[in-house]
Amino acid sequence: MCRRAFAIYKLQNHLCKLDSIKEFLSPLNTQEDFSVLEKFLQCENLLSEYQRFFSKIGAFGLHKTLIRDFYKENLQYKSIFDYGAGSGEIAYINKIGKSVVGYEISKDIIKDKYQKAFEKIIIDKELENFIQTKKRFDSVLCSLVLCHHLADTQEEALKIIDSIMNNLVLLSKKHIFIVICNPLFYNAKSNIQERKSSDFYETQHIITKTMFATKRDRLDFHYPLGFYENLFKRFNLKIENLFQSGDTNTSPYRIYNSDFMFLSLIKE
Repeated sequence: MCRRAFAIYKLQNHLCKLDSIKEFLSPLNTQEDFSVLEKFLQCENLLSEYQRFFSKIGAFGLHKTLIRDFYKENLQYKSIFDYGAGSGEIAYINKIGKSVVGYEISKDIIKDKYQKAFEKIIIDKELENFIQTKKRFDSVLCSLVLCHHLADTQEEALKIIDSIMNNLVLLSKKHIFIVICNPLFYNAKSNIQERKSSDFYETQHIITKTMFATKRDRLDFHYPLGFYENLFKRFNLKIENLFQSGDTNTSPYRIYNSDFMFLSLIKE
């Protein structure tokens, strides 16, 4: 977590004198509370310094932070279904004041330290039975699933996307929050990854991404924004809000590059 990394960075010259740094890190688990650290270091405005620090490192976790901020600002969404929970970190940072149920194809994907953040974890084929209980959630989150390399062929991938969308609608009372690989910057290099494509924006095709943190390549499907607009329309979903992540070159006036797009959807 970036806040904890920043705290350790600030304490680096004091670590040999401290028996434990837990008292400095604990307040940072779920919020930007630097008061204990400021008191120890006898300084002020660490929040501003942290924000500058964060803007420079360009962590992959930026999209997770933006998801957390969205749910912090929208207090009406008290129950969340995390469709494609991944490591479980998003559920962990959303836990305060929220009830989170997660779904993954295997429990092994969710890290042990995050499993307690979930009220319940649905695994693979258990999802069908869970949907039949007709339990509905204030918000359904689907982060970086639709643009994933879901199948070897476009035809199969589109069938899976339709199935996912149907499940999202069935699980939601009214709101769905979707995060996708930003289709507007499908052939670009950011501070966290390089996306390579020799095809055109308008075509649906596979792109290769090199993740700088792991130095590994992965495959994603590129779909133009119009594809998502038509997809949501078919499932009677209205785009309530849309925003993008930035990178270290982004200014308040222009996004020079963006890895992620966030879509807040409402059932019509």
